[in-house]
Amino acid sequence: MQNMKLSFKCLSLLILLNLIHGLSNGQNALKNQPVAVPFLLITPDAKSAGMANVNLGISANTNDLFQNAAKLPTLDEKSGFSLNYTPWLKDIGLDNVYILTTGYYRKINNSSAYHVSLKYFTLGTIDLTDEKGIPNQPSQRTGEYNFNAGYSLKINNKISVGATIKYIHSRLIQGNYNGAEYKAGNSIAGDISLYYQQHENAEGLHGGLLLSNLGSRMSYSSQSNKYFLPANLGLGIGYLKNLDEKNAIEFGIDANRKLVPAIASDASQSDIQSFYSQSVLNSWTNSFSGKFGVDLGASYTLAGGIEYSYDKVFYLRAGYHYEQNLNAGNSNYFTVGSSFKYNNMNLHLSYIPPTSAGISRNPLSNTFSFGTSINFR
Repeated sequence: MQNMKLSFKCLSLLILLNLIHGLSNGQNALKNQPVAVPFLLITPDAKSAGMANVNLGISANTNDLFQNAAKLPTLDEKSGFSLNYTPWLKDIGLDNVYILTTGYYRKINNSSAYHVSLKYFTLGTIDLTDEKGIPNQPSQRTGEYNFNAGYSLKINNKISVGATIKYIHSRLIQGNYNGAEYKAGNSIAGDISLYYQQHENAEGLHGGLLLSNLGSRMSYSSQSNKYFLPANLGLGIGYLKNLDEKNAIEFGIDANRKLVPAIASDASQSDIQSFYSQSVLNSWTNSFSGKFGVDLGASYTLAGGIEYSYDKVFYLRAGYHYEQNLNAGNSNYFTVGSSFKYNNMNLHLSYIPPTSAGISRNPLSNTFSFGTSINFR
């Protein structure tokens, strides 16, 4: 039977998996956190990307429909639309790999809002070859997306909550290869969010909490294991200060930890079987356990960002993303960004500048993100 071999473009999937969920040190061996659809952890909007993906606890904006949707009832505008595009991993020569998101929210009244959004991610084309590198199957186009719908409610002038449900579809390869029938994976998941603001005018201290991607496992074949979704716990704080009538500055910090169990690279067959037989609920708590967990000090990401605004028309941003995980590659990087408002439209741009070279170079270097948001009063 011919072996299946992935082309260079297909290797982008493996690169992405390492970037998103990484590896973590165990006492005797490396620990891996295998998950399906890691693209769910990519912050999709260009505004947040300019602040190193800080978004959970800073003041509310239209793009919060992709992340902390609990903020939406605190917005002054009655409704809003957002569109974002990011070419992915262009610095290592990959083509036709990108993230595209769009979303819409509308306030039902002064205390509640609903939202819908779509996030699409493609890894380009997969070329299937035999063990000699000779193509033996037609090329396949990959595609993954999640469609979201949710509701947010302001409990009082300081606290609001949100709930989002997601339908997730992942198509990597389809067909019969090496005796296994591969198919697209499907799953249902949900997010729960919380937001605190000190003052209704958005000045002062903010805080946010997000439990995301809580849902059923996903399988790509009747003969393969069912993989956990990349469940995540995120906490964020922000502080906005109006310097005068036209100038303002805001700071934000986000911390994230995956609620995903880990398995050692030298695990026995019985341990592997136990790992995949965990229930979804147990997997979240087991991510903190000794057997299937990852040390807290080696399993989190931090992001800090700053934003300067002039007359709520022109914005400058900068940030730094840090991951405490030596085996995940160089996932630490700086970001810069800017926005310009014209009438009710905002144009957003972010960029990850290269900060090193050679094997230590971040594969996300030279990544641009583009976005626009339109608000209606």
